[in-house]
Amino acid sequence: MIQNAELRTNLQIAITDRIKAVANARIAGINQVTRQKLAALFSQRRTQAVVGHAPCGSIPPSWKIGNDIILKDTEQCSEGLLLAQSKEKCNTGTYITSWNTVEITEPLRYEHNVITGIFRSIRVRDIIAEQNIERFGSWVKSGYSLLPISWTNMNKPPPSLTIVAMICTDFGALLVLLTLCIATTILTTQQTKLNQETCQNDINLAGEQHQQDIYLANQEEKERILTTYLHDRSTLLLNNYTTPDKCNLTSNIIRAKALTTLIQLDAQRKRQILLFLYETKFIMRNNERLSINLYDAELDSVGMSFPRTKQRLYTTYEAVEIQFRGAFLVNSLFTWHRLSFSNMQNG
Repeated sequence: MIQNAELRTNLQIAITDRIKAVANARIAGINQVTRQKLAALFSQRRTQAVVGHAPCGSIPPSWKIGNDIILKDTEQCSEGLLLAQSKEKCNTGTYITSWNTVEITEPLRYEHNVITGIFRSIRVRDIIAEQNIERFGSWVKSGYSLLPISWTNMNKPPPSLTIVAMICTDFGALLVLLTLCIATTILTTQQTKLNQETCQNDINLAGEQHQQDIYLANQEEKERILTTYLHDRSTLLLNNYTTPDKCNLTSNIIRAKALTTLIQLDAQRKRQILLFLYETKFIMRNNERLSINLYDAELDSVGMSFPRTKQRLYTTYEAVEIQFRGAFLVNSLFTWHRLSFSNMQNG
């Protein structure tokens, strides 16, 4: 312990002065860095402009990086310049086309705060009643001034039909930003492609469903025609109409009904009608009933054969006496039948 009071006082003064000197040196260093940073804000700096377009319908998002330019100082590009002066002096050289009230193409610009040296991005986004409607980015010292300022989540793409613009002085921040934007663009593009594929699949399924509905409707209509015809002919038989006169008007009606029905049906249903007419002797030769005249009937591709396993069940068809005079029989099959007694003249 120091006993001498004067010596102790001098030592305390020296320690205090030393502490103050260190503190002053630290403050001076901080002030110097601050002045340097502030001077940098007021000086010209390298920068780049970036413009991004959000997805629009089937068009995926895209990003455009402008040229490397020098951000002019506060004296040249101060806040509140007239539009013409701002376009001339504080133009990044990157232009943005937008469609709002009118279609316009305007440059992305910037302006400084003359007191703090910070800057922000600015552009004309619309013209209403001959008045320029401008949009401003956020004030920043460095990094990027982004507009619209409402879009802050860069992990997601901008809202549809939105144009994003920024001026970036920190190239590290620009790299991170572009990495996020590119990743978002890739994801959005993939999502757009997936949506397009899903939409196309839906269209294909709808088309297939439509074709199936048409097919089922056609089959239902043909079945209705077949059922109606068989019912009418059955009613005719039950009413004992079995010997119409050749010149009777009713005979012509029966023929017309048969031909118009056959032309609307497929080969399988035509076969059912022919079997019915043959078994009821309406198209059998040399019988007491008058045969229905099938001249010009469309009977192409009709298969009148029976499976081998069922041939013994249809012995009445072994020797066929069918009246097909003048009918169209292209590709029609009569396997296993003996047609010696049939009339297929001009068929």
